[in-house]
Amino acid sequence: MNIAVENMVDDFEDGDASIPETKGRVGAWYAYGDDSKDATMTPAGDFMPSDCGPGSSAYCAKFSGSGFADWGAGLGMDFDNPGNKKKTYDLGEFKGIAFWGRSDKSTVFRFVIPTSDVVPVADGGSCVDSGEADQECKNGAGQSIVLTKEWAQYTVPFADAIPDETWGQQFSFDTAKAMGIQLQFSAGMDFEVEIDEIGLYRAADLEPGATGGAGGGTDDSTDDSTDTGAGTE
Repeated sequence: MNIAVENMVDDFEDGDASIPETKGRVGAWYAYGDDSKDATMTPAGDFMPSDCGPGSSAYCAKFSGSGFADWGAGLGMDFDNPGNKKKTYDLGEFKGIAFWGRSDKSTVFRFVIPTSDVVPVADGGSCVDSGEADQECKNGAGQSIVLTKEWAQYTVPFADAIPDETWGQQFSFDTAKAMGIQLQFSAGMDFEVEIDEIGLYRAADLEPGATGGAGGGTDDSTDDSTDTGAGTE
């Protein structure tokens, strides 16, 4: 599946942490994790793309870590955050998110699209955490992804995005309230992933023969690669 240039969230070809300012999107990538004493992650500070990617792509997001024993770690970005406050971004015209990925460690992670329903009020959302385990914020809807060693394109259809049923407040995914993307890695994991060409796709992009002017190389992507390795929880 090819993603139209204006719908490419980030292909990392600009070599910096900021996403392209297109169609009202403005934000940057960030890494985060729990405070486990022996935990390590790369990047540990400001995010910068690495020399990697499928096909002719020059840069991609590379994220690795281990030793997180509390709740884990993650890599994320905001759809609309000029630097002072996160805002919602309407994804109603799209059917899902596609991206390319690989991992030498066959890593499993959750690809999450947080909405204002689960983002705390202090961070620009509407969620209030009462302190109870089933009332915690930040339980965004998403899908489990299993990466393999070879570059492949994966899709996260919004219709299949669900919250983790084992904890936190439970909200169905609302495309009008999207606030960003997070790659979430559970506690106890030793992970290393490479992610590239993250884009929004429409229903028409799923039709045979659909084309779109994708950004930096897609390793001869075809419709046959769509949904490779993606799974629901």
